[in-house]
Amino acid sequence: MNIVWARANVVSRRCPKSVITAQSLGYLERFRLWKELGTVDLADIDAKTADALVCLESAWKTEVKNGEV
Repeated sequence: MNIVWARANVVSRRCPKSVITAQSLGYLERFRLWKELGTVDLADIDAKTADALVCLESAWKTEVKNGEV
């Protein structure tokens, strides 16, 4: 199977958009609001959402560090 997307040390052999769920889209939206408005307090959300936001923040920092954003 051919690689359809790659960045740094991550590759995908199928379109990443086809595996986005409503839940993962929700995490992305909460992350966007957190970055734009600072409206998310990690102490006030469930552990799974907090974990998703921390993971997205780590990926965001890597992108910024590498000049991709």
